[in-house]
Amino acid sequence: ELRIDFVANASHELKTPLTSIKGYVDSLKSDYETQNFSAAKEKLAVVERNVNKLHVLVVDLLTLSRLDASAETAKEELGTEELTQE
Repeated sequence: ELRIDFVANASHELKTPLTSIKGYVDSLKSDYETQNFSAAKEKLAVVERNVNKLHVLVVDLLTLSRLDASAETAKEELGTEELTQE
């Protein structure tokens, strides 16, 4: 159940910036045809922001996958007082 929830959340987090990028790319095509370069520049900034979000999400997913696959991950209980002092 936890994995199903995770996949649903990850899919949503990936779909949101992809939808934005697709919309802005379609709009950029129009700006290119009309040579409206100032509008295109603003839209490219939005696309860049969303591509950066996707990059961070994918890196995080790969890190989680690597950690999940690793049998060497050590787990230990820590007291909150001990952790706070460290």
